[in-house]
Amino acid sequence: MKMNKNKPWNLAAALSLVAVLGLSGTAAQAAVSIPEPALSTSTVDAVSQPGSQALPSFVFNFDSNFDLIGFDITVQFDPTKLSFNAAASTLSFGASTVTLPAALMAMQTALPDFIFSPGAGDFGTAINTGEFSFNGAYFAPTSFFPVPAGSAVTLTGVFDLLPGFDTGSTPVRVFGNASDQFFAFEEFDMTASVSAVPEPETWLMLIGGLGLIASRVRRRAKTQ
Repeated sequence: MKMNKNKPWNLAAALSLVAVLGLSGTAAQAAVSIPEPALSTSTVDAVSQPGSQALPSFVFNFDSNFDLIGFDITVQFDPTKLSFNAAASTLSFGASTVTLPAALMAMQTALPDFIFSPGAGDFGTAINTGEFSFNGAYFAPTSFFPVPAGSAVTLTGVFDLLPGFDTGSTPVRVFGNASDQFFAFEEFDMTASVSAVPEPETWLMLIGGLGLIASRVRRRAKTQ
């Protein structure tokens, strides 16, 4: 599978996690026939206070067995409103949770022919470009990680709400593809929203300020 840093960021993360969190590091020896659809997705929106972090989630549900051999994943967001912490973002499978860099490194430790890009040390702690992509692939003919039917993998992004993003919502898009041992592709494209909601005290101050302005306007109108 061709490695491309500009390709999407989705299913890859989910699948990586499966490999790292409890699935055997030994390559499976027999391919499994994959009925369609093998993968379904859902999202969990995030609501946070201005200046804090938001954690939108992207869930991958495997309806049938999947022999993961390669993936591309991309995350897109508005860099004027959010900063993406790729290094802190996580993959969850069952009761286990690991960061994205740790998941990729564990997959490579289990099977050295697993190649991924960018390197785990290049994920950075704050991505402000509006897009972050990573991918990986197994290059030995019999190397892959089996994802059992009924598995659910959750990719949770860590986003900082930037100054100026104090109200409203902004989309976070995760898209990409994964391939099985027969090079059949599963594509995914989903969008979650991140909303900035001021604290109740802030709303009260805003309402009070608007009331004061309205009172002054009425007084001026009476004196004219």
